[in-house]
Amino acid sequence: MRISANQRIFAFSYLLVLVLVFPSTLIAQREQIGVRYEMWGKSEISDSSNTLSSFSVNFNASLRSIFGEEGETLILNGFSYRYLNIIREFPQSQSPPDPLGMPTAILPSNIKTEYHLLQYDLTVLHSLSDEWTAVLALRPGIFSDFFNITWNHFRFEAAGFADYIVSPTFTIGLGIAIQPSNFGRVLPAIPLLHILNNGNLFGKKYLLDVLLPQRADFTMYLSKPLEVGLSVALIGSSYFIGDVKNRIGSQSDRLAFANATLSGVVRYNLFDKLYITGDAGYTLLRRYEYSVSRYKELGVDERPDATSFDLPNAYFLRAGISILY
Repeated sequence: MRISANQRIFAFSYLLVLVLVFPSTLIAQREQIGVRYEMWGKSEISDSSNTLSSFSVNFNASLRSIFGEEGETLILNGFSYRYLNIIREFPQSQSPPDPLGMPTAILPSNIKTEYHLLQYDLTVLHSLSDEWTAVLALRPGIFSDFFNITWNHFRFEAAGFADYIVSPTFTIGLGIAIQPSNFGRVLPAIPLLHILNNGNLFGKKYLLDVLLPQRADFTMYLSKPLEVGLSVALIGSSYFIGDVKNRIGSQSDRLAFANATLSGVVRYNLFDKLYITGDAGYTLLRRYEYSVSRYKELGVDERPDATSFDLPNAYFLRAGISILY
């Protein structure tokens, strides 16, 4: 099954989805530039009247280079940035009455904490043959509230992959991700399974893209500019905390969160390579955890219990604009 250079580049654009080990969509890996806004609805913290909500702004950009007589090697250099704001709200209350008749103080009604992700992305894709493609991704970055930054705030993520084209409509691959944080905590490594299937359904083209255990996306191409679909995803990360005010528990120095989501997706091609995207859905799981990672520096032999919030599910919204390759 001989494929041309143009066909190989087209296949590469879809394989780029494999290399990111933090939450993303298929189209995000085909972008020159992308900007997204995400909003997560309020959920009440159990055993309290407090609520927690969050929003984030994401930006990514990359530069693509193609090498070889038949375009068999593709290299992307890029970076990504995420701003995350977590809002914990309390019932509005006042301090106890003052015996001298002085005005009472209104206590703060919410606490907002800010976190940042800044990563350099190096991705190499190489066609070993007409059927096999190898993928390598290296992603050093900082995950932090940008206060009292130490080396603990830096993390190195990586992924390696091999994809096999079984037929023009079906591709399968296996790989490994190093230090992913989608699960709401940093794991040493996890195996990855990729399945890519395209075909026709009800007279329309479709694409099924599954990357286990991270996500599954189904897209229908209703017309040349309009795409609709469904997405199931596990979205999470882990940040180090340097500012004492951002901590829950006096010694906590790490925030980890995980959201499992189900959403509908609409994507529209405005013109040329410019796309707008909208997602709306509901969470299937919401978990936030504040923990102590450097407990030995505190003279403690065992890690203290983490403060965890298993929140009721809530809505989420996502909107974005991007320029594709």
